[in-house]
Amino acid sequence: MDSAKANMRKFVDEFIADFSAEPGSSNQTYQFNTQLFSITKQKQKEEEKEKNYEN
Repeated sequence: MDSAKANMRKFVDEFIADFSAEPGSSNQTYQFNTQLFSITKQKQKEEEKEKNYEN
């Protein structure tokens, strides 16, 4: 997982370096987001809720 996070950080840093504009040089602003998080526990909880609901 550390390698994935490092690769994402590198990509974001390179993206910003390649596409950032100098302040005041553009009249458009964009936001770029990346996310990496575990959904394992959430999925397990949802499955448990479904089992409990069925009973």
